[in-house]
Amino acid sequence: MSRASDATLRRFPSKIFSILKLVPVGAQEYTTPMKSSLARKKCAPCEGDVQPLSPEQVLHFMPETPDWQADPEVSVIARTFECKNFRKVMVFVNRVADLAEAEGHHPGIFIHDYRNVTISLTTHAIGGLSENDFIMAAKIDAMTR
Repeated sequence: MSRASDATLRRFPSKIFSILKLVPVGAQEYTTPMKSSLARKKCAPCEGDVQPLSPEQVLHFMPETPDWQADPEVSVIARTFECKNFRKVMVFVNRVADLAEAEGHHPGIFIHDYRNVTISLTTHAIGGLSENDFIMAAKIDAMTR
């Protein structure tokens, strides 16, 4: 499957996505379930014995993580969060770090403009996205509600 046409792409909420060279995938407007079924799952250990998700499979997970964007190769998802101040940024980052340790799945964390945090997720062992990335995205989203 080729990248979605420009007419179907979602817009990024922050300029940081251009810095990270991320582009949106799958522009359908989604409604977020009250409680994500992904957020109730546990990340499974991944040692490279599975294939990365295909673009079609990634689109399947997007309804439960509608604020996350994928890169052109559909190998990373990312989302930018805005906090009130730097102290709240650090509290949020530490909560994400605690979650990552509990799940055994660690995101990239980029703090910028003193009150913004971009979280990126990929499964390094397979060189692309796995269900674990969407589980973490849903759990991070649930922390912010």
